Amino acid sequence: MSAQHLTVTEAQDLCDEWRNKTSAEKGTAIDLYKGFLIPTDAVAELKANDLVEGIRVYLAHNSEESEVKLVVVGTKDDGSGNQIDIIGTGTNTMIYDFTVPCPSNCDTSSPLV
Repeated sequence: MSAQHLTVTEAQDLCDEWRNKTSAEKGTAIDLYKGFLIPTDAVAELKANDLVEGIRVYLAHNSEESEVKLVVVGTKDDGSGNQIDIIGTGTNTMIYDFTVPCPSNCDTSSPLV
């Protein structure tokens, strides 16, 4: 299982779409989900980069798929104790689409579902 790399523009569009939803729309969209599966290979790729000190998760939405998404990016210290996103450029980014939502991909035997 692997996470999809996103370009900066793709990630911005998905995150903007979420932020531009009304509170009512966000409630309806997010209420459908119980959780998200996060592929370890993308986390491992982030951890393997010496610059990455943390991982930030942004809520996003894709209206074409009617799906809430998690956009994940590595972070580093900016020198004053704040973690800033490591974005990259073009298709060489450290931005991932961690969208394996539950439902439809749930562990039906889990007491958390």
